[in-house]
Amino acid sequence: MHEHAFLIGDDGQRAPVIMLDISLRGASFATAEVLASGALRQLEFGLPGSPTRHTVLMKVVNQSTSGVPSGFRVGAMFIDVDPKTTEEITDFVSKAVPAP
Repeated sequence: MHEHAFLIGDDGQRAPVIMLDISLRGASFATAEVLASGALRQLEFGLPGSPTRHTVLMKVVNQSTSGVPSGFRVGAMFIDVDPKTTEEITDFVSKAVPAP
């Protein structure tokens, strides 16, 4: 997954990020900015094959410089997710991961 997304700051400014992975509990993304562990941000994203844009409240859990060509790879936990967003993530993940 390499989808364009945005972090939305308290001031409403949108900073571009690249979504790398997603699950029902959180996501990882590449960003140019350093984010403090525990920071709360809104994340706006779309899922491959869907025109719908989703916005969730998330909490930064970790970040590192490994696995990305530049900037930081951030791991975040979802705090507040709309039921429709949960439904679309579930659908996407179930299709992306082949059954054993």
